Amino acid sequence: MPLVPALPLLQAARAAGYALPAFNVCDLEFVQAVAGAAADENAPAFVAVTESALDFGGDAFIRAALDIIGAAPVPLVLHLDHGSGLAVARRAVALGFRSVMVDGSKLPYADNVALVAAAVREFAPAGIQVEAELGHVGHGDRGGGKAASADEGVLTEPDRAAAFVAATGADSLAVAVGTSHGAYKFQGEPTIDVARLAAIAAATPVPLVLHGASAVYEDVVGEVEAAGGALSAARGLPDALLAQAVARGVAKVNVDTDLRLAFVAAVRGLFRDAPATIDPKVILGRGREAVRRMARRKLAACGAAGRV
Repeated sequence: MPLVPALPLLQAARAAGYALPAFNVCDLEFVQAVAGAAADENAPAFVAVTESALDFGGDAFIRAALDIIGAAPVPLVLHLDHGSGLAVARRAVALGFRSVMVDGSKLPYADNVALVAAAVREFAPAGIQVEAELGHVGHGDRGGGKAASADEGVLTEPDRAAAFVAATGADSLAVAVGTSHGAYKFQGEPTIDVARLAAIAAATPVPLVLHGASAVYEDVVGEVEAAGGALSAARGLPDALLAQAVARGVAKVNVDTDLRLAFVAAVRGLFRDAPATIDPKVILGRGREAVRRMARRKLAACGAAGRV
């Protein structure tokens, strides 16, 4: 399918009460898995590439990814996730990205406004969707010893969100309501501030974005641990909480950890069960199929399945 603009997809999702997963990819197996899952589920989706993944794969990776995306029978949007500034956004747009996140969430408020407004002025005339973040979504401890707390990020204030969108012209807004990046999102019971999220949605009409939306499913964690992994403290966002967020204006949810866990579980299990395996096609193929199954699971959880 030819490349499609991102904003109408997000607006349709918000209006109809579902969300589009933005699947983070770092190699072609992940791109193939996501495109296949979207086709399986007859669903639109975002294929998201972080700045570090862009550096890791290089321009050739993006060109190949665009070939896969263009051949898909459903709308897929190539999206820059957590771009640090205008330079990397320009690189992404030149390569063919149709959506860019310009992340000034760690900057002072005025500097974040200036950065995003500059991005909108530069990219909007070409039909490029600009995502911003207000507040800050933290990151759980990577070592697994300590889970993230909602207080480790700076939560988004509804009135400031409305002012920010008005001042910048951002097409979509990532908000901080208690989730965090990584596999260790919560201490105790998972929770998000749904009242705050509803107030943000009431204050601004733009599609909202939820980062840190992986569920860290217990069955997949169990598969990783059964194959020798160590993830006992991992906690994610349950599908029931995700549904509450989607019902309150979230139109895009970022999914990274769930894909990683599915891939690792499959590859660890292969090495456990067939330790003589050395063919990369077999190894990566097993991981690719697991990622495809997980992407289908997330498309269903977001209500995106069957929306094409």
